[in-house]
Amino acid sequence: MNTKLYIKRTLLMTPVLAMAFTSHAATYVYNAASGTTGDVLFGFRSTNAAASYSVVVDLGSISSLTNLSIGQTVTNYSGNYFSYVSTNNLAWSVLCAQRIAGDNRVWITRARSGLYAQSTPWQTRAGNLVGNVANAIDTIGAHSQNIAYGGSTPTNNAFAVVEGNTGGSTGSFTSYSDLMKAPYNGNPIGTFWGDTTGKSVEQVTSGTFTSSSVNSRADLYEIDSTTTNTAATLIGYFDLTPAGVLTFTRGASQLPAPSITSVVNNQDGTMTVSFTTVAGGTYQLVATDVNGVSGLPRSSWTPSGASITGDGTTLSITTSIGATSGFFAVKAN
Repeated sequence: MNTKLYIKRTLLMTPVLAMAFTSHAATYVYNAASGTTGDVLFGFRSTNAAASYSVVVDLGSISSLTNLSIGQTVTNYSGNYFSYVSTNNLAWSVLCAQRIAGDNRVWITRARSGLYAQSTPWQTRAGNLVGNVANAIDTIGAHSQNIAYGGSTPTNNAFAVVEGNTGGSTGSFTSYSDLMKAPYNGNPIGTFWGDTTGKSVEQVTSGTFTSSSVNSRADLYEIDSTTTNTAATLIGYFDLTPAGVLTFTRGASQLPAPSITSVVNNQDGTMTVSFTTVAGGTYQLVATDVNGVSGLPRSSWTPSGASITGDGTTLSITTSIGATSGFFAVKAN
């Protein structure tokens, strides 16, 4: 699809919305980004192409996220619409657009590979490319409102709409799933440039996520159109719990430093170090000699043994001590 197609689709929705307002009692409203900053959208869908429903939640103004203090956490969604879409095998994203002449920008998520490993920032692009993505986000928002008022929806309220998936569209209304699934594969209507590792703005949960103790986490980046090929700005990160609660934390995540609870010198020449963990954190025993204690940062110490993933309990790593004296520490990331 080209840029004109997306712009045309967005503009054509205006009379449809005006007609729908007069004949339906739904209260869900998406504030579009035309000439301003649109609402933040939380969209989620099943990765099963045959799934019946997807959901779009309007989280309100982007300032409700950007104006938070660093480290502050807020709950964004804890509704019951996950009864229509399980948190297992779930693809989800958070999107926001601003379409102002000379100042197009978007806020989009990127999946993390682990709770405490920040994703690689998306790269910025020129204004027209950012504008294409902004148009696509606006299309997702406008269609969610159209579906709330006159499309295929079993239920909706002032903040969220359950959308019927049809593998294409319901009349002229298209669901979040149909605008994000194959052939787009998590790329908003195929408009986002991505990078060499991918173009998806969605995080995807496992088939056993509902029974997991570890959240699904994605970073939120702001991409403006005033620079090109520079790292986007990290705003914070979203957590989705297995129970379907979405929270946002402003700023970068920090893994609490582990506390060493015991050190045991074993008779076979090994040493067992036990320490506290948090679920999803990665822990590695590192070592150095006497010269490295003062001459090397701990990040440069030599790994000793395999890394392990924390589960919220006290865990242990056993390593060979060796013939010479050394110094050990537990590194978390």
